Amino acid sequence: MNFSCRRKSLSQSIPFDWKDKALRGAERVRNRFQEENVEVVLAADETFLKFHERSDTYIVPKGTKRIGSSGKFDDKTGCTLMVTMDMLSSKLVAPMMIFSGGFGIRNQKKYLPVKKTLVLFTPSHWQTSKTTIIYLKYLKTIYHDKRSIGLVWDTVPCHCSDELLDFISHNNKDPTNPRFVVENVDE
Repeated sequence: MNFSCRRKSLSQSIPFDWKDKALRGAERVRNRFQEENVEVVLAADETFLKFHERSDTYIVPKGTKRIGSSGKFDDKTGCTLMVTMDMLSSKLVAPMMIFSGGFGIRNQKKYLPVKKTLVLFTPSHWQTSKTTIIYLKYLKTIYHDKRSIGLVWDTVPCHCSDELLDFISHNNKDPTNPRFVVENVDE
């Protein structure tokens, strides 16, 4: 009947001139990538995936007295998924998944047989500068035959950290590595 059950929600405010800002940002990125002779254009973003989705509302037969679940759910249990799109080939790049757990090789060894996904662990499942650097190294293995990789992503702290910028600078000085040309999406 064209109705839906919704909960109250908040969202970011969208500026009235969003389209003009998006067009200017796209032109800025395009010009930089052309100046830098970028061979691969990647757009990346991370999102949180909940393991236990549940709803506060249910559709039930009229007259039903008790509704719900006795199970306890932790709404913060989940993982971070980094999705990357190769814009020139219109293909998704193998994703990175970050689960809660100790950072290091012990946990990750269990997941080495997993193909086409980079599986990492951090104490809080959030992306960090270290996991971002590991992801860039992963991209270098995928695009080892390219001279330059253009990457567009947002301005979360791990994408702008001194540690990451130092890694990119050091990487770009080595002519045997593909160069990273990074542009951030305007806020």
